[in-house]
Amino acid sequence: MTTPSHYLSKKLYWTLRRNFNKGTCSNTYGALDNIQAITMSKHLSSIYVSGWQLSSNCDEPGPDFADYPSITVPDHVNKIVKAQMFHDRKQNEERCRMTKEEKDATKRIDYLTPIIADADAGFGGVTSVMKLTKAFIEAGVAGIHIEDQKAGAKKCGHLGGKVLVNTREQMQRLYSARLQADVMGCDLVIVARTDSFSASFIDTNIDSLDHPYILGVVDANNPDLLMTFPVAGQKAIMETFINQTRIEKIMGLWNANCTNMSLKQAKEFAHELGFDFYFDWEACRSDEGYYKIEGNLEYCVKRGLKFSECADLLWMETPKPSVEVAKGFADGIHVVKPHQMLAYNLSPSFNWDASGMSEQEISQFIPALSKMGYSWQFITLAGFHLNSLMCEIFSREISSQNMMKYVELIQRAERKEEVDQLKHQKWSGVDLRDKEVEM
Repeated sequence: MTTPSHYLSKKLYWTLRRNFNKGTCSNTYGALDNIQAITMSKHLSSIYVSGWQLSSNCDEPGPDFADYPSITVPDHVNKIVKAQMFHDRKQNEERCRMTKEEKDATKRIDYLTPIIADADAGFGGVTSVMKLTKAFIEAGVAGIHIEDQKAGAKKCGHLGGKVLVNTREQMQRLYSARLQADVMGCDLVIVARTDSFSASFIDTNIDSLDHPYILGVVDANNPDLLMTFPVAGQKAIMETFINQTRIEKIMGLWNANCTNMSLKQAKEFAHELGFDFYFDWEACRSDEGYYKIEGNLEYCVKRGLKFSECADLLWMETPKPSVEVAKGFADGIHVVKPHQMLAYNLSPSFNWDASGMSEQEISQFIPALSKMGYSWQFITLAGFHLNSLMCEIFSREISSQNMMKYVELIQRAERKEEVDQLKHQKWSGVDLRDKEVEM
């Protein structure tokens, strides 16, 4: 079965690839409804659909815990895609009635703007991810993003206490989504998100890639002293050896190799170098049984490189905007995979005014990241916030003022900005429906 996804996924991929090659990006934001999405199509080359926005705007509203029905986001995508196809048909009908001169003078709008949607943590295991991917493709999505948080414990990326799944499980999710897309013959764009920069826990220690970032007790007499095993090894080196030259040599060998080892391999390597260290990651597990971790940029790069085996784009979630951190991630990825496309969340959760950047630096943030390979950049919740802002202003003003406030704040502003929805009957397609009835 061919769906709009089969066309739109190709369109999206090559849009992003061209941006990557030129050092530019497709920048967009989360569409709260059809009106926003159709308006965005006039100006933007992609549309984002946010799970956070829908979690606050669904039948059972609440925070972004991905506890809404898994079909919620695909259903929203489907509504937007149907609206896009309707407005495309409406435009085609209008142009059929134009003279050649009128057509030449009237810009054609590409309403079929590709959508990247939030698949959260996949809503379960392998079969759940496959069913979710199938629902997204049937809805008409062009791309989805899947994060490496634990389903059932998922939180918004800017909340504390996040729990990662082990790297192996995230790879199963990504491969499941890719398999389902391949079965359906769709070139679905997959964005792999990692929250390993600021997560607090991981569900298991089954994957050795995760080992160097899991915290453990390093002194049996001091259970509150927690370190990763690479740091525990550094501590042991300083305590074992006296000669400074020998310390520097052993430390160099240890630091160059330990973060690419499992705990077992690291202990064997330490013994070969002439020292041993105490490390117990079981003693400090949470009440739920999760291991504590110390997330950082290196961890994000390692996970990103692994995820790139299956994903088209990589997204590192960060607690605040930083050109330096973004560059660190991009450089870490591109030194190994120079053609890997990246994504960046220009989150409204960031306090941009308190970011330490000047207004000039904020204005250049998107172009600066684009040159690093961040070919898709998006303001996740902008639709939510712009809706809230305008509703607050108009509700306040109309509550105590006369009809002139509608005229001043909305109707005249719509006319000045040439907003299509000013003529709402025409925008809704009344002319097209009349023609269909007449046929």
